Amino acid sequence: MELVDLLVKNLGVDKDQAEGGAGTIFKMAREQMGSDDFSKLTNAIPEIGKLAKSVPGAEGAGGGVGGLMDAFGGLTGGGGKTSAGGGGLMDMVGKLATATGGDSQLGQLGKLAQLAGAFEKLGIDPGMVAKFLPIILSFVQKKGGSDLVDLLQGALGTDAR
Repeated sequence: MELVDLLVKNLGVDKDQAEGGAGTIFKMAREQMGSDDFSKLTNAIPEIGKLAKSVPGAEGAGGGVGGLMDAFGGLTGGGGKTSAGGGGLMDMVGKLATATGGDSQLGQLGKLAQLAGAFEKLGIDPGMVAKFLPIILSFVQKKGGSDLVDLLQGALGTDAR
């Protein structure tokens, strides 16, 4: 798969990590988009559908805001983990952020927190979310154009181009 090879080459991850990370991102996009919009993506780039279906056990991936903070370098001041099992206050804030949905900043935070938690469950450093997204968006731009990138960014709540 062309995208997987691109991720392996540019990020130094192995093939399974590249597939799992990209699949997790596309799975979330599929869950957030209408089926017509996701079909536009998969019709233009069939590899996206395959990757989204290939993610094992990513359902209900947690991590909450603690996972997101880990993903962006421990924003609480420490370099280590900020979450302990995804429970307590951080878990509640993550659920609140996810529940707000839409285009709000908390909804975007919730989506990124879900991705970070899913990456962690797949054995990928949650900080890699920030590295996967620009490469994936660039790939989608190249293969499908700006309209598809806009759809994907809308579903993920990002503007990482």
